[in-house]
Amino acid sequence: MTSDAPVITGIILAAGRGTRMEPLSSRVPKALLPVLGRPLFGIIAGKLLREGASSLHANLFHLGGRIREYAALEGLPVTFHQETELLDTGGGIGNMAGAIPRGGIALIHNCDVISSVGFAQAIETHRASGALFTMILAGGREERASGPEGSREWRLPPPHVALSGAGEIKGFAGRGAPEGAVMLGYTGMAVMSHGAARYFPVGRKAGLVDILISMIEKRPASVMGYLPGVEAGSPSWAEAGTPSAYIDLHRRILSEREFFDPALEPPPLPLYAGDGCAIDPLAEWKGFLYAGRNSSIGRGSRLEDCVLLDGASVAPGTSARSRIFFQG
Repeated sequence: MTSDAPVITGIILAAGRGTRMEPLSSRVPKALLPVLGRPLFGIIAGKLLREGASSLHANLFHLGGRIREYAALEGLPVTFHQETELLDTGGGIGNMAGAIPRGGIALIHNCDVISSVGFAQAIETHRASGALFTMILAGGREERASGPEGSREWRLPPPHVALSGAGEIKGFAGRGAPEGAVMLGYTGMAVMSHGAARYFPVGRKAGLVDILISMIEKRPASVMGYLPGVEAGSPSWAEAGTPSAYIDLHRRILSEREFFDPALEPPPLPLYAGDGCAIDPLAEWKGFLYAGRNSSIGRGSRLEDCVLLDGASVAPGTSARSRIFFQG
């Protein structure tokens, strides 16, 4: 880091209820869902620290105590901001924006996404443009059949951000996007300058899009987009906010050996077996299998593309495809 490099603060958005993952999310906060034995929160925290963050901040609401316990156990340098009511993305960022020092920047990361795209080039683009807020984007949308027959899975974020040829964000789907504009997807990752903090409310619910539209109107070119180019290779991105997406993430790592993060090195076989896992010799599996710590699979079971979280038990004779099993 050069002497004129800004102080970097990492911000993890971890307050959501995870309603799309119910009933699992009533027991496990979305931020602690494991991927290859590592909770999403830990994967993201590790990434932000590698990218130069000197401190981490995260907002909490649903099952926040569990996330605090995990961070303390791992020794993560996180300051938590407890919300007494959900403040939405804009309000959550606003409550943490005061942690960005004057002249500094924040790296913002949703807790339910992982990506091989780093922040270094986005930071460079952000600083060169003089923007206050730079969204890291993904191009287009790729459709792929996965899971039970007839289901559809998106492997890139839906395109709802209007980007100009000069890199300015001009609006959002249904919210000021110019006719014929190039529409790209927001990855849930962004770079934010200290000067953007005044646009974000403190202690009040606010949507991120509403805030960004206000910034665009009051200060043109203050909101920019960064689309990884050839220097990023073929970037990977995944959301883990729905059961089908969470299963597909494991499929991509274990079966397709797709790279997302140095902490997620695929094992030689499409099988992950955590400590204390017990798989009966007469059980069968195909596709991929993720079996967490102290999980068990009974005799005669037939599983395909399944995820067992820590302590989950599959009864003898069970047949299942594209399912998540969890304790209780």
